[in-house]
Amino acid sequence: MPIVLPNTDQIPDGPHRRLLLAVHQLYRDAGKPGIHHTSRTIRSRNDLRDTISHEAISRILRGEVMPRRWQKLEALIQQYLDWSVDRPSPRKAPWRYARFKRSGTKPPTPQTRLPPPPP
Repeated sequence: MPIVLPNTDQIPDGPHRRLLLAVHQLYRDAGKPGIHHTSRTIRSRNDLRDTISHEAISRILRGEVMPRRWQKLEALIQQYLDWSVDRPSPRKAPWRYARFKRSGTKPPTPQTRLPPPPP
């Protein structure tokens, strides 16, 4: 079952939401693949610098956390790019995401759980 992008009440505008929107765009472009399949595929690759669990993928797409290690998010991004129907150029790949890394805006609040949405 596809993971739905949290609304602005759950994740307000800011660096976290912008990164989440970009990751969700890649998720959609990749055909909204299952998180177990995604995690297994990433683990089977030799060309990525890290792996990522299906639990972490789920938490990222739900906007609950961002990984502490940039390489985990980078592996997810690269896998979604490889599956993307748009097949973006690898040179433009971690494009938008790298600016978070370079700007010192870490992918927002690493491993910080966000408060639950209001009832």
